[in-house]
Amino acid sequence: MAGASHSRHPKRRSGELAPSHQGRPLEVTETIPLIAGYELLEKVGEGGRGVVYRACQLSLQRTVAVKVVRTPRRGAAPLNFEGETRLLASLSHPNVLAIHDFIPGDKLSLLVTEFVEGTSLRAMMQSGPWPISKTAALLDKVARALSYIHEHGILHLDLKPENILCPPGGEIKLADFGLAQASREAQAGTDLDQAEGTVDYSSLEQRHGLAVDERSDVYSLAVLSYELLTGRLPGRAYEKVSRYNVQLPAAVDEVLRCGLARRAEHRPASVEAFRSALLAALLPKTKKRLALAAALVLIMVLVAWFVTGQKGSNQPTLPAPQAPHVWLLGDEPDSLAAFDGMIDGRSEPARFLQVSTRAPEGETDPPLPRWPEPRPAMFVRSTDADGFFHPLYGPTSGRTFLAAWPAAARWPRRLPEDNFVLAGDFSGKRLWEHDGDGPWKKPPTQVWNRGNGIEVACPPDRPDDPALLLDKSEGAPAEVMCFQWLRRAPEPGTVMFLRYRARAEEGTGRLTIGPTMPLYLPNEDRGPLAEALRKRSKSHAYLAPQPGMEAREYRLEDCIQPSPEWRTYCVVWEWPPYCTEGNGRNVVIEYRGTGKAWVDDVEIFVWPSGTKP
Repeated sequence: MAGASHSRHPKRRSGELAPSHQGRPLEVTETIPLIAGYELLEKVGEGGRGVVYRACQLSLQRTVAVKVVRTPRRGAAPLNFEGETRLLASLSHPNVLAIHDFIPGDKLSLLVTEFVEGTSLRAMMQSGPWPISKTAALLDKVARALSYIHEHGILHLDLKPENILCPPGGEIKLADFGLAQASREAQAGTDLDQAEGTVDYSSLEQRHGLAVDERSDVYSLAVLSYELLTGRLPGRAYEKVSRYNVQLPAAVDEVLRCGLARRAEHRPASVEAFRSALLAALLPKTKKRLALAAALVLIMVLVAWFVTGQKGSNQPTLPAPQAPHVWLLGDEPDSLAAFDGMIDGRSEPARFLQVSTRAPEGETDPPLPRWPEPRPAMFVRSTDADGFFHPLYGPTSGRTFLAAWPAAARWPRRLPEDNFVLAGDFSGKRLWEHDGDGPWKKPPTQVWNRGNGIEVACPPDRPDDPALLLDKSEGAPAEVMCFQWLRRAPEPGTVMFLRYRARAEEGTGRLTIGPTMPLYLPNEDRGPLAEALRKRSKSHAYLAPQPGMEAREYRLEDCIQPSPEWRTYCVVWEWPPYCTEGNGRNVVIEYRGTGKAWVDDVEIFVWPSGTKP
């Protein structure tokens, strides 16, 4: 317990603090601080409000950071230990620095947090603007961290590059809550003599000691965004970002100008609103670069194929980028005609397989627990991702899919408004019984029972990042499953992209994630597209009958056996015509066999080019 006596005391060094005794406040002396329960090792930072030390928490023998915070002039502690500090200590987010302990005092207070190796964002910032994609990725994480603490009733009020920690190869951490306030108290305003914060990043109301709310953090985030995108701080009068970074879209100015408004009521109402608007403005450039990168990869493949195919050439050849393995699967020879012209120019020949059994069997068969359904289908495997493509209208979309693979599997996550799946990251209470209010539904019988079932939990390799856990042992029901209604539908022919990540913790269970699309097929429509849908769908028992219509269900059931490590899986298809009924339009997650599997980051979005036949 902090403040308890202990036998290990390091030698005092100049310029630090004496220990607290019997509840008396800490006092500044000429020696290194001796804090009961902690061994201070070295000073790692210093700011306007205090000094930060790397320390050892003796009771747990773990490395922590201890910030010695000076109390404001009027004697009020920076945080109320009984209130706001407990709120801060309850926060758990991959981009928020974890708070372990708080020791209040009249003159000095101590904040104990996790220790993060690395440096601050300020140390990483150089003259000139950052790359747009790199900036968007970092701002997205910072904004999500701010939104998270706002949801828990806390305002940061000191956002700046010095308070964003960037560990090597890890998630950024929002740090330094020395000025944080509970939003319910911040509404009342602050004393002018106690108005604090770094001037360049503080809102006008914060600098003048007026009432603050979420929009004060929005202002600071807008300043940080402007600085990263242009390499300079915004001035009193707004200057267009294109003056300093010609690559930025014009739409970025509108978002930043709004976020930097002097009056709080003219700013976005929340950090999430600002984040969504800014990333949407930056995204078109990101999409263009991704498409260009995919095109360059395809050109390299084609050039390598052409060079290596020249007979009698004595020129040395460079190795071609590794092409993905491709299998084209159909139930009958005629069905494989759907792929004609789709794979021309590939350096790696595709494997044509006529499916005659339920599951793959031969050495050259794709690594699947059973064949994709419906067929014909294309299965693609690259180093870190698997993909399925279901042709419906013709070869155009298939060629687009192959040209972009495997870069498509690594595209950045889409904005929430672009994702047809709600809560695909499974944060918060997202899994409900069939008639519950959450986005993900599960049948009433599939409750967690004796280790079998489905729930949201944190994987062992990600203790602070929830995911969907599917657990099934022998003798349990045929499958465990959950589903979500897709509340909107694109135009027929729009190319759709389903992407998710999964891994197996144990066992050899089979996982299927795919969309279910109800159809009302006119009886008199016997065209090739309607007939193809009849062949690839089945009768729908729950749709209300309509005169002259045939109720059917077009469902993609691509089965995978998750690997022990996290892996990306994708399904690409063209939205069918006649899918106008909302009832039964779902994305379904099913797990069969035995074992445990984790699922996360489920997304359905429109293919960036919106390719249509």
